[in-house]
Amino acid sequence: MHLLACTDPCPPLRLQVGATKYGDFELEVVDPVEDYMATLKEVFDFDALKKFLARKDFKMTFDAMHAVTGPYASRILVQVSGAPALLRA
Repeated sequence: MHLLACTDPCPPLRLQVGATKYGDFELEVVDPVEDYMATLKEVFDFDALKKFLARKDFKMTFDAMHAVTGPYASRILVQVSGAPALLRA
């Protein structure tokens, strides 16, 4: 584990996917959902899934239980597969 120590004032941290250098320290932010999607696309037929989710006789409920699953489900079910994005708070 590395800690970023700085003198006052600290440089602003701009967290985005990719590598950012702060002096001798390099911070890399990754998108774990992207890696997961690459693996899923090797296993599942997302075109077929998208057609299935578009059927009028199919309804689906997904509960991420307020966990980390939410971003994964959003990318897989909504952005890639075309399911409607209906969120309940």
